[in-house]
Amino acid sequence: MEPASDAIKQTRGPQTRFFSFVDTVSARNFAGTNEPHGWMGLRFQLHPGGLPNDVLLHINLLDPSNLLQQEAIGILGVNLIYAAFHELQTKESFLEGLAQDVVKERIEIDYVDLRGAAFESWIAAPCSPTWCTRDSPRLYFSPRRAPAFRRPRLSTRKPSCLRREL
Repeated sequence: MEPASDAIKQTRGPQTRFFSFVDTVSARNFAGTNEPHGWMGLRFQLHPGGLPNDVLLHINLLDPSNLLQQEAIGILGVNLIYAAFHELQTKESFLEGLAQDVVKERIEIDYVDLRGAAFESWIAAPCSPTWCTRDSPRLYFSPRRAPAFRRPRLSTRKPSCLRREL
């Protein structure tokens, strides 16, 4: 049996770029007793037949209702897909595209992991006001070759780092 990716390549041809979007989220429950948060990820190709690139986000949902949280997740997901295909020129343009129409009062992104050639031109640097918009979450870059870091305790709601792997 051939892998699904090979079958798709044969039917779609060499002109198609593929992507896969996933999320798993615990939104606010009825009683409001849980901590609404989740993971969102995207695997995509820059060019047809190219190697995959990955984006992984951990998000904290700040809206007071489940319905508003669902809306914010949907907006962020669409932004992530669009930014991955149209806003990769700089980390600034990518993050601005990601944050479009989702202000920091609605979603906090406290962990970002980037992997693949799509991000190789980005220079590892701490987040600064020059490229974090007023509505962007606080993010930090860490080059792949930096010492390993522990994932944050996600319940602390403190910003983590953005990890770039080539």
